[in-house]
Amino acid sequence: MIGAFEHPKLGRITVIPPGLQPKKVWKHFYAPAEHWERLGEVDPADLRPEAEELVGVSREACEELPALNGASSAALRETLRAHHDRGYAPVYLAELSSPETRWGQDRREANRRCALTPRGVYVVVQLAKPCWVTTAYRPIPALRGVDFEEATILRQAAWKFYRETGMSSPRFAMLVAQELDAAAVAAPGSVQDLWWLATALAYGRLLRADARVATHLPAAEATWAEVPASLRASLNAALDWTGALERIATGLEDERTEDLEHALLMAEELLAVGSVLGLEAEVDHFGAQGARLLGRLPPEWDELRALARERSAALGGRQSAPGRLWATVAIGAHESERTWNGRLGGLARRAHGDLAERLKQYAEGLALVPPVPAMGAAAPSAGPWELRARVPGVTGFVRVFVVDRDHGEGYEVTERFLPGDGDLWRVDAADEGVLVVLFVSDTPLEGASLGDLLAGASTRPDVLADCRHLSRPR
Repeated sequence: MIGAFEHPKLGRITVIPPGLQPKKVWKHFYAPAEHWERLGEVDPADLRPEAEELVGVSREACEELPALNGASSAALRETLRAHHDRGYAPVYLAELSSPETRWGQDRREANRRCALTPRGVYVVVQLAKPCWVTTAYRPIPALRGVDFEEATILRQAAWKFYRETGMSSPRFAMLVAQELDAAAVAAPGSVQDLWWLATALAYGRLLRADARVATHLPAAEATWAEVPASLRASLNAALDWTGALERIATGLEDERTEDLEHALLMAEELLAVGSVLGLEAEVDHFGAQGARLLGRLPPEWDELRALARERSAALGGRQSAPGRLWATVAIGAHESERTWNGRLGGLARRAHGDLAERLKQYAEGLALVPPVPAMGAAAPSAGPWELRARVPGVTGFVRVFVVDRDHGEGYEVTERFLPGDGDLWRVDAADEGVLVVLFVSDTPLEGASLGDLLAGASTRPDVLADCRHLSRPR
């Protein structure tokens, strides 16, 4: 293993542990968008093909390191560790040891520190005897198909560092004011320029109650109003909604929270920019999909929930799309949704083309509808709300169950679901809400109860399932 360096206060800091090195090399050092070749003498593009041949897939096609078994796994890990020692670690250690590196206290966990290096490497260090690096990466915007300029990477890294270390402080409002001022200086000429204007404008709108932000907001709004529709469309097309959801999903499967925190911060920015662009459908869809994924958030990750409460409050709570995302993390899924997400297991995470799209349409067609106001009344009555399914057309086979406080093991409502605009259930004021569990397949789904159906479906690769919790507003 290559060396370490001595921090004047933290003491000796060693490299990423051997068990984590393969994952981090594949995800970050090999990532073309992070441009590690600009920082050191070794170009990852010269090393990457050796690992890709062992994995059988390109890094561009798979951001996370795939699981291998046997001899292939051993050879791959040995290769990745060698590349860590040859090209990755020398760069992040040299960056970390620079006197210009800025250190911040990670307030979620007292035993972690984050650092921003002068050339845009973001590092998280585990405090111990000795300390050790847990991850090192170059933050980039949530855009696809963009070759990031070095100025963009440096700016994104600094933006992430200050968002991480000072979200609730006056310093963050000052940073937003500075970003608004910088973004409004000249009309954007590229997608990267427009990303910064949209980001500054998004956070400026969220923090407009601060006098410093309010002062700089009008100039940015005026610059935004003059942006050509074609450039806005280019930014819209570059927004990486799918990749952001995938990063949340893989972050949830990790033993540590760093990757999920980074994925959520990227998603926060994506939702903020999407709101500025007026992409209501995309923002709502992402929020719904993110909420379903976050139903699997481990209950023991209390530090992440504390971060989420802080960020949600700073971003307007449920009044904004980024605030709603963090509120979902802070509160967590409803108990019934956590239970059934666990029981559905792999069924909820399979993806089979048209079948997955069909399941998504069915889940998105669910809605709680308030009771119709009485004749002459200005507001809805206090009666039960209706759970309705607006289904564009059912093909193949589907089974639908409702779970609530009186039907913990599910009550089948498939026959009411099929007509296309069915009234499935009534939700009284005393109810916490209702959970809908859906199964779809191209062949018959057998089972008399929800439990029977789940047991049978678990052995079939052609069955998809998902659940969605809906509740009346309080």
